[in-house]
Formats: sequence, C-alpha cells, structure tokens
Amino acid sequence: MMQIHRTSGIRSAAWVLYTMLDHIIDLHIVFVNQIVVEGEALDQLVMVLGESEQDDMLLRLAVARRRLANMVGRLLPKRAILHFLIKQRGGGRGGGGSGSGSDEGGGDGGELVGAYVKLYVRDVLDHVVRMLEKLKICNSLLDSVSQTYVAKVSIAVAELSNAANATMKAFGAVATLFVPLSCVTGLFGMNVRVPGQAGPGGCGSTTAFFCIVGGLVAFMLLGFLFFKHKRWEIRLLGGEEM
Repeated sequence: MMQIHRTSGIRSAAWVLYTMLDHIIDLHIVFVNQIVVEGEALDQLVMVLGESEQDDMLLRLAVARRRLANMVGRLLPKRAILHFLIKQRGGGRGGGGSGSGSDEGGGDGGELVGAYVKLYVRDVLDHVVRMLEKLKICNSLLDSVSQTYVAKVSIAVAELSNAANATMKAFGAVATLFVPLSCVTGLFGMNVRVPGQAGPGGCGSTTAFFCIVGGLVAFMLLGFLFFKHKRWEIRLLGGEEM
C-alpha cells in the first residue's frame, strides 16, 4: 500500500481511492488464507476421524462452506469496482491534487483515476483475482471432502445393514430348526391319545419316546449340516460361530 508522507501531502483523490481499496483488499487476504487452511485441514481429517467425531466434522464443513460463500460474496463486488476503474476512459487534463496531472488524478472527461494510478489499481485487482482463484480451489476441495464424508457414512450404513441382515439370517436359521421341533412336541403333548401312548392300565413302551427324540436330534443335525453347507453363519450369544 502506498504510504502518504506528511511533507508531501495528498497527491490526488485517485491516490486516496487506491490507498483505501488496497488497504481493504489486504485485510481480506488474511481471512482467505484462513479459509484455505481450514479446507486443507478438513481434507486431511476426513479420512482419520472416527464415527464419534462425524458430527463435529459435518459442523466444521458447514461453517467452512458458509465462510467461503460469504468471502466470495464480498470479493466479487470489489472486483467489479476495480474493473470499472481500470476500464474507464476519459480525456482532458487532470484536476487532481498538487500538480499531479492527468496521469495521477481524474480527467476532465469524467475519468476517476489516471493512467499512472491505474497501474497500482491493476495490482490490487490481481490480488482480488488470486484470492478468488484460491477460494475456487478451496471450494473444489470442500466438494471432495463432502463426497468423501458421504461415502464414509454410506459405507458405515451399509456395514450396519449387513450386520442386521446377518443377525436376522441367524434368527431365521434358528427358527427353521426349532419350529418343527416345537410342533412335534406340541402334538404329542396334547391331552388326547396319541400313537405310542400306553393304555388305561398299562405302563406302555418307551420305544416311541426314544424314536421321537432321536428323530428330533437327527433333524437338528441335518439342519446344521445344511446351513453349514450353505455357509450360513449362526452365532450364539457368546459370539461363537456354529
């Protein structure tokens, strides 16, 4: 930024305008750099944060996007103003400060800044353009971070869904084994005469009982072998695979 010495005074209104614009743009450089650093930090953290820290990651990502959008909204009007000052054409002799001439001050044809001051204004415009380019790159980086975050959440949801499906599959296998057994034991537990039951005065034979129990055990073994052949994982409460 141009320094105005107390001995020389204010050279022209154009120099004052340039000095104010340059100082305002320099203040924005710090905030732009902070946004870029935050974006790079989020890009590194998205791959290492655990599930318990995903809410914090989402909050920081939203704040970074809001700050970036606000900064772009502040810089775009300033770029338009600088473009206007540079492209403005005018003629005539300068009417600015102490003998500065048309190259430094405004012209009689309505030109706000002279050709000499425009060189400095172009330098301020370059700063604005570079900051907008940095913010554009940072926006692309935040888009990549968002996609990575969504992909991680989708993978976590898919893993939970697969775990739930495996649990329901195990419950289905256990139900398949025990429902027929419950049906058979329920039939022979009715308060009516069933095959193999002893008469009113007799003790009856235990052959039928052992045949039924043996059939149930055989059905259980065949069921386990079937599920083992199909590679179904049936886990007990302790976590052991059957």
